[in-house]
Amino acid sequence: FIFYYYEVYNEFFAMKNKRDTYYNLLSPQFADENDEVFSKFAYTVEINEVDSLLNKYKSLENLSDYGKLVNSSKHQQYRYFGLEKDILTRHIVFLGTTGAGKTMTMMSLFRNVIAFGGGILMIDGKSDTTMLNNFNALVSEFKREADLQVINLLKPHIKPDDTNSYSPIMSVHSSTSVSFLASLSKSDGGNSSYFKDKGVALLFPIMSSVQIRREFHNENFALSQIENFMNPNEYFLLYSLFYGILREVSEKIKRIYKSPQNQAEFTLKKIYKVAKDKTLSQIPDIKEAEILFYYIQKNTLYKRNVEKALNIDYRYFSESFELAFNRLKSYASGQSNNWLNYMREIGILIYNYVKKREKKDFIYNSQNSISIDEIRKIFTEIKREATFKEAMKLIESDDNFNENIALKALGFKESNDGTIENLSGDTETQHGYAKSQWTGVFNLFTKFSHIFSQDIIEVDGEDVLTNNKLLYVLLPPLEQDDDTIEILGKMLIMTVKLTASLSLGGETLSISPTQNRILKDKIVSKPMALMNADEFGAYSNVNGMDTILAQVRSINIAFVLSVQDMASLKADDSETKQERIKANHNVTLALQTRDEKTIEFIDNRIAEVKIAKPELQFNLEGKLYNTGRLKDVEKAKPIDAKILQNFKYGGGIAVKGGDNRTGEDFAIIQSNYVHLREQEPSIKKLVPALLVA
Repeated sequence: FIFYYYEVYNEFFAMKNKRDTYYNLLSPQFADENDEVFSKFAYTVEINEVDSLLNKYKSLENLSDYGKLVNSSKHQQYRYFGLEKDILTRHIVFLGTTGAGKTMTMMSLFRNVIAFGGGILMIDGKSDTTMLNNFNALVSEFKREADLQVINLLKPHIKPDDTNSYSPIMSVHSSTSVSFLASLSKSDGGNSSYFKDKGVALLFPIMSSVQIRREFHNENFALSQIENFMNPNEYFLLYSLFYGILREVSEKIKRIYKSPQNQAEFTLKKIYKVAKDKTLSQIPDIKEAEILFYYIQKNTLYKRNVEKALNIDYRYFSESFELAFNRLKSYASGQSNNWLNYMREIGILIYNYVKKREKKDFIYNSQNSISIDEIRKIFTEIKREATFKEAMKLIESDDNFNENIALKALGFKESNDGTIENLSGDTETQHGYAKSQWTGVFNLFTKFSHIFSQDIIEVDGEDVLTNNKLLYVLLPPLEQDDDTIEILGKMLIMTVKLTASLSLGGETLSISPTQNRILKDKIVSKPMALMNADEFGAYSNVNGMDTILAQVRSINIAFVLSVQDMASLKADDSETKQERIKANHNVTLALQTRDEKTIEFIDNRIAEVKIAKPELQFNLEGKLYNTGRLKDVEKAKPIDAKILQNFKYGGGIAVKGGDNRTGEDFAIIQSNYVHLREQEPSIKKLVPALLVA
């Protein structure tokens, strides 16, 4: 008891503020909780108090004192303005010019989310570390330092210790990652759409290869290395690796078919015998692996038998063949048959050199499995004529090896078709067009290599949104590079889309309904996650933004789209996209603005109410007086939205719902003034397990 009192109770629960903080953090949260008021970030102002409020703007201290009075008085609690979780997850459009008080309002909203243990993804488009320091002060106040992560994109070459590392694509399936990157690149239709498809055909097998190597061979790849694999001299190295894997599988199948040694191998022999009679091979070197793959594709019940006999994960075998080797081969042949022929002959050369000279294996479960760096070194050696001659002696007669093509591939013999590293004119041009589709995206990864090119990835998008992390992203200054900001902003929003797709089925369509419910509950943010897209207009051109807004609500993610005016919601001047975004949000917060379109938009969302005018009559002295009776009941706006021109310091109008709503769905609000002492965050870095040990 004494230990508990001094070490636990006294430390965590004796003081009320600490007790409340830990209660909020440690209380169990569920995805389907009742929709209680989740945030209290402002107080309401009656229409007849507006003039008094505007006078208080002459002094921020007066405004702050008045806010404290409202929030501390039990008699004023009816003035609290907050939003239920259900309303928050229907999303907010936040309007206001520079200096209107959007930052102060968001800090007040963040305070509630952080206090309740919720997650936040803040995209800061103001390029000002002051708000980050204020945000960190809130994090510290509620003991959430362990949840804070920062992606600092203010400068291209800051120290890695000043930011966390991030990769948006390395942890997802290759098809998802390529679609993700494609959504970041631009396509203007016509020929550019054709070459964008070629770019996808180039990148897909590279991403598949990298992810297979990463998962099964424990090889780490930075995003900058992905771009390098697009170069012909690196592209064929991936081909050689997966040729070697499938060649080993084929050799093992041949040995099993000739002399099986256990029950699993006897079973595989029977399966392969049937498959051989029913399936045609197109690739002589690896025909056994090819035949088995296509047969099992139609007879999936034999997958487990293949795993037992070959002692490999079937997914490793199938993805190595279909997603890596076949796609690498298909892209190369689409550019030039000569390039494919070069890759095949050098692939045979490297395979024999690795197996017979280096005594290494290609398959992942070998203790002596070769790495891509080792393949790269071997190729460098083979380009020396003496080593090439030595490697030639290792080739067997049944390899169907063409020495003449190999000599041309390595440049030992002149050819109009170029070499395996330097393609011929037209082939190089076509490949260059495909590669150029990714230049903008990968230039960005290179520019911010301190974030995107680290071996250890510290920020995981799914982890941020499902485990209530507090991620703060500092975008570069808006006036410097529009394309960079657009890509970075879209990248972060598409990360949210990826998480939503996982919860809605995504890559797990084959699991049972019960498993799906369990998975979804793991993915759904509890109690919720708030994503604030500051200066959203700089990166609003996100395909399917309206769909994203509709989907993420089911996993308790709330978007705040922060813009200076309604025009900023347009993407490429698309009125349709703007209307869809407007239709997919439930609350509009408008602070100070002089933009006529924005004022008109707010005015249209304030419904008319019935207003009865007092009856006035002239008395005997000819003066008007109020009779006390009402007459002339008419419908009118309760307030003129033009008053938004006069607000400051977080004052404005909140409107819930769409057009033609009831008058009860709007309120004049004043944000709570959150006074914080700036506090620079301490970036928490992951340390490799080897160093920890």
